[in-house]
Amino acid sequence: MSTSATFPTTVAPESASSFAHEHFGQADLGHKKRNGCLVRVAEKICRHPGGSLPNKLGNPTNYKAMDELMNRPEVTHASVLASPLRRTQERIQAAQGVVLLLHDTTELDYSGLSIPELGPIGNSHGRGYLCHNTLAVDPERREVLGLASQILHARVPVPAGEGVKAKRERPSRESRLWTRAVQAIGPVPAGVVCVDVADRGADIFEFLAAEQQLGRKALVRASQDRLIFPGHGDGGEKTRLFAYLRSLPAWGKRSKTIFDRAQEVERRANLAVAAAAVTLPPPHIQKGEYEKKPLRLWAVRIWEPQPPSRQKPLEWILLCYEPVTTLEAAWQASSWYECRYMVEELHKAQKTGCEIERLQFETQQALQPMIALL
Repeated sequence: MSTSATFPTTVAPESASSFAHEHFGQADLGHKKRNGCLVRVAEKICRHPGGSLPNKLGNPTNYKAMDELMNRPEVTHASVLASPLRRTQERIQAAQGVVLLLHDTTELDYSGLSIPELGPIGNSHGRGYLCHNTLAVDPERREVLGLASQILHARVPVPAGEGVKAKRERPSRESRLWTRAVQAIGPVPAGVVCVDVADRGADIFEFLAAEQQLGRKALVRASQDRLIFPGHGDGGEKTRLFAYLRSLPAWGKRSKTIFDRAQEVERRANLAVAAAAVTLPPPHIQKGEYEKKPLRLWAVRIWEPQPPSRQKPLEWILLCYEPVTTLEAAWQASSWYECRYMVEELHKAQKTGCEIERLQFETQQALQPMIALL
């Protein structure tokens, strides 16, 4: 489920100044002049977020100050992000109720730049980064609290003939991104309920096991029709996850407005929901790093029993650690997953709003902190 977004071409000066100071006013780049310059650059860009950097900054003097700042060794992706990430953590700590941590990865295409550290993207003919963002959101208000984590990952081509063990232990393995993100965010503050929400890319036994080991709450859309044990017992007959959930009767029905990706329009849908306890045995071939112990989760199915004529029925199958034993809890899991579109809107804002892929820096040193700033 999603909504469309429009992005402003200009922002009022007072709003831009307030935003820049709120997010970057606590930056520590090793000198107060550099700290002040970062805030000023952020303010200029916030006033005119679209277009190339010369368009954003307005005049050659501002551009030169930005360029000198981005090329300082103290100014890195991590040092620029430190202040806004700290602000987000403070807002999470002050939150009342549940906070969703929405995880997603997008590709940033810098194929036109001659930066050797970039990795292959797309069909491997392009070059750039995988940008893994985590957005903190209040699900009750549908309010963004801030960016909780951002990882820039350059793909490393898999060596020819790499074995399962070597791949599992390779630090650059892309499937580690999900676990790296939750580790980067750190422990959940006392008294706050945080739920890591992710799409089908995170349906990895390693990630689900890491969530359990770290004592975190996960809500992941299933992509793998795994062999599972129904219930939370220690044995029984294995069955396929999707077939098992599709055999369950509906617990209840509800009409909702959804964004139909196939039709690219919003429409009303009559949805049904059901849930069950399931146990995931560890895969026979260990492809990640985890303890070979079964995982006891809850699976929720949301589907469209009677879709409109000639349209594919909608279906979501979710895996989570939070018990789902009531109809209310099942719809709550559905509602939390519906918020995931907000991190997709962030990616649209990066690319369409801020035109982040138009950057023309010649070094990774300058490129990465500007990605953080944008």
